[in-house]
Amino acid sequence: MTDFGTTNKTPGDYLAAADREFAAGNHDGGSVLLTQSVHCALARLAEEVGKPAGTRDELREFAEWLDRKHGTEDGWHARNLRTANSFRDNAVHSFLAPEDMELGRPLVRDFVERLLSYQKADA
Repeated sequence: MTDFGTTNKTPGDYLAAADREFAAGNHDGGSVLLTQSVHCALARLAEEVGKPAGTRDELREFAEWLDRKHGTEDGWHARNLRTANSFRDNAVHSFLAPEDMELGRPLVRDFVERLLSYQKADA
């Protein structure tokens, strides 16, 4: 079981650390941190609404719940979670081209920002 929500780090902390790693040429480390930013944001939001989010499956189920809640039947939240997870998977298996990472990074950052806006709106 992964403990996504209990660290003192914020999604923004993970994004900043990911940016530093990518800038230093450490794409694997940056990819893992980028994924952690999404997991952290999802876990914190899930905690606020009383949903479990301690595993990858629970995070996926929560993203699907967000799709239903926000009327994004096209699976926007779940799709963006898969994109974020592909960064972490790439750190292990190296299947993404650098150009694909550059295209995907802004999508993941936008996803984190959207998740953070939900937290602010519900606060």
